[in-house]
Amino acid sequence: MNRTIDALPVGRAFSQRTKALAIIDAILCPEWEYRCYSFNSGWGSGQSMASARDGQGAEYFALISNDVIGFTSYEPQSLLVPTPSDGWAAHAPASTGLEDFWDEPAFSMDRISWLAACDAGSWLLLAGELRIPDLAEALTRDAEEHAGWAATYYELTPRTEQVEALRHLLDGRPLTGEIVATLNPSTSIVDLADDITEIGWPTAV
Repeated sequence: MNRTIDALPVGRAFSQRTKALAIIDAILCPEWEYRCYSFNSGWGSGQSMASARDGQGAEYFALISNDVIGFTSYEPQSLLVPTPSDGWAAHAPASTGLEDFWDEPAFSMDRISWLAACDAGSWLLLAGELRIPDLAEALTRDAEEHAGWAATYYELTPRTEQVEALRHLLDGRPLTGEIVATLNPSTSIVDLADDITEIGWPTAV
């Protein structure tokens, strides 16, 4: 699609969309190690963390602190960007909440091909191209586009009602047993209890 950084959601919309991707993957793929998108709502004090991996070496990590976001990605086909001698933090917005982001070992900060930060509702590109990484395209997809992606990644043939279930979650609405059964009849909302808690997704009877 080659969408640019301006297409990315900001603030709470970013958090909501990354959560949605994680809960959808949790439903479609009960085995965590085979999922693409994940979300940890209790990463740190007032912080959450979104991540993605495609099983072929590409990955991204995002640290979310209120409406401030640090977002890094690595794609094997892209050029590595060397860390500046004065560190990435010196080139980033002077935002509170991202102090732990720049040196976090879990985020592979020594292996970056794209890096950006969001503050005050605006993205600042720190490294890489304006084009967002392929894994981040999911942050800009509608339900039909995401169904097409899932059809390829999880070898599914989405039905109309499944596309509507995806739309329900991408819109940030509560998870119900019916939505779970529509997307994956082999699992249940009870089976997803730990994922629901970790992601911080709302549920409804």
